[in-house]
Amino acid sequence: MQIFSCFPNMLRSILVKTFFIVARRIKIDETCLEAALHLILPAVLKKVFFLAMDEMDTIKELEIQALNEFKDKLKIYFTPTDNWAPLSHYESLKAAMPDIDATVLSEQFQHAFVLDMPEETATLLSEEIKKEQAK
Repeated sequence: MQIFSCFPNMLRSILVKTFFIVARRIKIDETCLEAALHLILPAVLKKVFFLAMDEMDTIKELEIQALNEFKDKLKIYFTPTDNWAPLSHYESLKAAMPDIDATVLSEQFQHAFVLDMPEETATLLSEEIKKEQAK
């Protein structure tokens, strides 16, 4: 990965765009491309992997107490075909906390819906914010 950071920005952008087109079959939005380029810097990736490994080692079950403490500030989205957070997680969450604000999005949303559908995601979130502000 360190060699990647030595490439000129133009080449890094082309490689990331190519990855998304080939691996994800999507054309990445320029804003998402910029964010992806920042995320794949070696120093950032080191921290991302550390946090991911810590999360996998630490979190073994649903943390009801933490969720209860912050549930009024949370809006949790699941997608129908997400293997990282399958619908069984949604069902477990709703069984444990029926009043938590959790939603299963429509089939068009995939795991990385912020990358796949940035405009649709922004619209969804802005509608939620407007509803919250209207309360």
